Amino acid sequence: MSVVWEEPPPRPGIAGRQRSPERILCDDAKLELAKYPGRWARLFDMDDKDEARKRASILAEKGFRFAVRATEPNVWSVFGLCKPFVPEEPSPSDTATDGPVTSSFQ
Repeated sequence: MSVVWEEPPPRPGIAGRQRSPERILCDDAKLELAKYPGRWARLFDMDDKDEARKRASILAEKGFRFAVRATEPNVWSVFGLCKPFVPEEPSPSDTATDGPVTSSFQ
């Protein structure tokens, strides 16, 4: 059996789809947070608590934390933090082998 390594063709209707302005704004905020891992930043100020929570849920992604807090009367702020990257140390059982490691494709 031979293997051909190639990218799958794009799904129809997906390639031309544009990201919403709100999603672009949120992605830009996460890129900015990633520049300063471990530091909280105020990202957005909103008049409505539910809108602030909605924006925080759009931002939600692994490696980040977000919180909604009242910062001024009738103002709700979305705060964000990029968690610092801590590489995991391999456990001794992951690195120890009793013999040669082989793999096969059938």
